[in-house]
Amino acid sequence: MQRNRACGRLRTHHRKFTIFVRHAFEIDEGLHTQLKAAKENPLIYEVSITDQDGMVLVSTDEGLPGKSLPRRTPLSQLCSAIFCTR
Repeated sequence: MQRNRACGRLRTHHRKFTIFVRHAFEIDEGLHTQLKAAKENPLIYEVSITDQDGMVLVSTDEGLPGKSLPRRTPLSQLCSAIFCTR
């Protein structure tokens, strides 16, 4: 029973933290400038920032924030692929 309470508190803390971070992203003008530039780039399909569970916190796709995305290949792995090397 004590473990269930601890898990519940942890979920509540995680939810509050996610709401805080999402709000911080929503009001960050520099981030929005970068997202706007990405959205206008024809080579970029979409940019999203998610939490560790895959919930979208901010995205160039206005319909994605608050939704969960399937796990994607990490950017670091994509950049080490042959098509990104010079």
